[in-house]
Amino acid sequence: RVIKKSAHVICPVLSTYFNVLMAEGTFPDVLKVGKVTPIFKKGNLEDAGNYRPVSTLPIFGKIFEKIIYKRIYNFALSKKHSGQKPIWFQKISLNQPCHKLLC
Repeated sequence: RVIKKSAHVICPVLSTYFNVLMAEGTFPDVLKVGKVTPIFKKGNLEDAGNYRPVSTLPIFGKIFEKIIYKRIYNFALSKKHSGQKPIWFQKISLNQPCHKLLC
């Protein structure tokens, strides 16, 4: 909620930051590191096998991943519509479930 309410302040800064990262071709490690929390399933509380790990990734890392995905996807579509079909376009897995998730 805090991020959504402060979007008008955060977006210009993030936009500049993400554009620099894209130009450099880097994805900072700090945006990749998730917080793993053990969630109890059932059974004995003392048995580690009765917990499942749930990873929470940084929200700005998720946003950056979506930006990268959309740029690659739009680039691939533009090549497809222009009649060009590069080899890598056929090999990259751009499947329907992922498309539905981001749109």
